Amino acid sequence: MALLLWRGKGATMKVSFAVLRMHFPDTDSVSLEELWQWLGYPEHIGNINFSNTCAVRMSMALLGAGFPSPGAYPIKAGKFKGKMIETRQRKLSAWLVRHLGQPEKYKSGIEAQKAIGTKRGIISFFQLHGPTDNQGHIAIVGADKWQTFRCGPEREDSPTGCFWNSVEVWFWPLK
Repeated sequence: MALLLWRGKGATMKVSFAVLRMHFPDTDSVSLEELWQWLGYPEHIGNINFSNTCAVRMSMALLGAGFPSPGAYPIKAGKFKGKMIETRQRKLSAWLVRHLGQPEKYKSGIEAQKAIGTKRGIISFFQLHGPTDNQGHIAIVGADKWQTFRCGPEREDSPTGCFWNSVEVWFWPLK
């Protein structure tokens, strides 16, 4: 369960990496089709507009770790029925600022890669392939069972799931 710490007018929550990881439905364990079935949206299966699920998966991990609903997209089935998730990386990153506090911010993926090293936490990549690309990616980051540093599962455009060519990277370290 997440620990609530009060700071001023807003609340900041903390969670361990292990708890967040335990609730993270990664693509190696939960297929895109299975994820949308869990959430009550079988009509999203095969729809290109719903093929990027990084923010959805992170939302599920946050809900599982005891955080309040991180978005405005309703879950229609399963154990979180009635809760809300976020479907967009940029909006979920802004939500995390309000609930986890300010992240470490880096003006390039290379700078982030050097500074983050082997730390674990939540990572959010902005403009994945340069300044004209508005794509983003959000994931948990840490070493896998083979001690390879990963930002989620292997992807076509990134063997480690990390986008170190991004224009900007936000990182929330977790213990």
